Parts: sequence; C-alpha cells; structure tokens
Amino acid sequence: MQSSRDSSAHWESHLADVAPCYFPRLGASTSGPKRPMTIKVALDQTQALKELCESNTAALPAALRATWSLVLRCYTGAEDVCFGYQDTATTAVLPVARLAVEDDTEMSRLIETAQNEYENSLPFHGDVPPSANGPVGHRLYNTILSFRSAAKVGTAPLSRAANMALPEDVSSLYSCYW
Repeated sequence: MQSSRDSSAHWESHLADVAPCYFPRLGASTSGPKRPMTIKVALDQTQALKELCESNTAALPAALRATWSLVLRCYTGAEDVCFGYQDTATTAVLPVARLAVEDDTEMSRLIETAQNEYENSLPFHGDVPPSANGPVGHRLYNTILSFRSAAKVGTAPLSRAANMALPEDVSSLYSCYW
C-alpha cells in the first residue's frame, strides 16, 4: 500500500482539471427533491463478455467501466467522464474512474484504457482521500458502478487474473445515481 501522501498525489494528478460529470435525472419526475436511484442490468451474456475481455486482455470490470463511460458520454455530452466504482465490499471512499471518450474512440481501446487506469490506480485504492470525490457539497460525479455475482466475493480488490476468472453466475450490473 502506498503512503497517504503518495495516494493524495496520485488522485490529485489523476483528477486534475476534470469537470463534474452528472448523469441527468430521468423519468416523469425531474423536479422535486433528488433521491438515490439504482439501475440494475441483468447480465445474461456473461460468457460473451468474458470472451470480449479476454480478446482484449482486460478484465470484465474494465469492460463494464468502459461501457458505463459510453453511457455517461451519451447522456452528458462530455468527452472526459468520471464516476465512482465499488472496488471492494468495504470501501468507504470509492475509487474514481476517469476516461476520455471521444467520437472516434474504439471500444477495444476504451476497454484497454479502463484496464490500464484501474491497474495504475490499484495501489492507491486502499487510501482514497475524500477530496478525490470532489470538495464537500460538490462531488465530481453522481454515479457509482458496481456489479455482483451470486458467488461470495471477498473484501480484497480483485486482480486482473481474478477478474478474468469470474464465475459464470455474475448476474447483475448496478449503477447508482442521485
């Protein structure tokens, strides 16, 4: 694990000049108080997703983060998107993904970028300073991505190899927003 100073420097550099990325409120009620919402997507083509990842030497979570960055790009119009993601079951302050999604970005390249971004920030996941999520009252994002399996998941971050060996019963992708 890196020192708190190294971790703070990493997240400050990683998120330098990033604009807040807010998924819009959807549905009939776009006024009134905001409340947390969860979108659950059933993953019924897990094997096909795994094969896509293996052909790009990336982990399934990298493909899911790349996919979510495309959704954010479409809904926000931003080419530089960021969002929180659940790295472990016990992470109090979430790591932040930041991906550039330009008009000509190929999906395979975006998956590779998501994988590299994850691997580069992995040593700092255990010590994400609250400032990495934006100043108090001004979060950098309003979405969090996580996925779940019917299998019991440990509390340690998953490595690339562990992610590529996810069981067949990965069942759901969750995106929470507020």
